[in-house]
Amino acid sequence: VSALTIVTLVGIERRARWLLRLRPLIGVPLALVIILPWLIAILSLAGNSFLNESVGTDLFGKLLAGQEDHGAPPGTHFAIFWIIFWPGAFLAALAAPWAWAQRDEPAVRFCLAWLVPTFLVFEAVTTKLPHYPLPTYPAIAILIGGALASGAVRRRALWARLVAAAPGLAPLVAGIVVLAGMAKLEG
Repeated sequence: VSALTIVTLVGIERRARWLLRLRPLIGVPLALVIILPWLIAILSLAGNSFLNESVGTDLFGKLLAGQEDHGAPPGTHFAIFWIIFWPGAFLAALAAPWAWAQRDEPAVRFCLAWLVPTFLVFEAVTTKLPHYPLPTYPAIAILIGGALASGAVRRRALWARLVAAAPGLAPLVAGIVVLAGMAKLEG
């Protein structure tokens, strides 16, 4: 998630000098001090089999093929987002035009660089579990908060739209559940 965000921001801004403000000369050694004892301990107990199993079999297996009967097509995470993140998903839909219009603002650009590439990678990965895209949800919530705080989404209009949209959501939710059940039966 962090790497995708950084790569996206560097690509958009066409410069990487801002990364120095993150103090990598302090942060990277500190991260190694935290990670290395655990890595040394696990490798001393399990040897290279831990890395082969966790990275080779588990990680790459989930990337390349639906593992543990959890394969699903791209778009699955987007479809279940409307259920898992409800009512925030409704707010996200209302905040999206504001986020796009404000994409040149540094905070919004950061949230979009965090959200978009990471979510797309989770959609591209063959194995789909509902919790995979959770690291993108804080970026969505921050964008919703920005839109609400800016007044782009008015409270009265928000509730009116929510009430108007509610009857149409039942068929959508039912359709998603039916399609998920059919996919499970076929798999």
